[in-house]
Amino acid sequence: MTRRAVALAVVVATALLSLVPTATANPGPGTQFGSVSIPSIAVNFPLFEGDSAMCDGGSSRTLNNGVSHYPCSAFPWEVGTVFIAGHRTTHVAPFRRLDKMKKGDRIKVSTRRGDYLYEVAKTKIVRPWQSFNPEVPGRLLLSTCYPAGSDAY
Repeated sequence: MTRRAVALAVVVATALLSLVPTATANPGPGTQFGSVSIPSIAVNFPLFEGDSAMCDGGSSRTLNNGVSHYPCSAFPWEVGTVFIAGHRTTHVAPFRRLDKMKKGDRIKVSTRRGDYLYEVAKTKIVRPWQSFNPEVPGRLLLSTCYPAGSDAY
């Protein structure tokens, strides 16, 4: 039985440091282009470029193997908000403990273009019908289904 998520657990983090080497083309759908590391909750998973279904409320097969970047959001090396999703209870469940994150925890996004360090500013539960302003430069949003056990996305 599949249960729909009642809400999304969202972690909002702000950029601390960006080390950017030479530029390359943005990755295409399904391409692994880095990793996400969150020491406070023992996360270290590959980062894939998601597909357009993610931006329309659907899921991406790339979520089966790690975490996925929403293609309708900024990349870490671009101006804007970086939006990354991961499963909480299914597949490799990289964001199983996302709800345990606290203000001040560090998140490292490593890519071929450089390493990007973020610090958690706040966590929030967002209902699917609620909206928030995703376009804030230097911000990272991490999302997963809430409560634990929901596996629709």
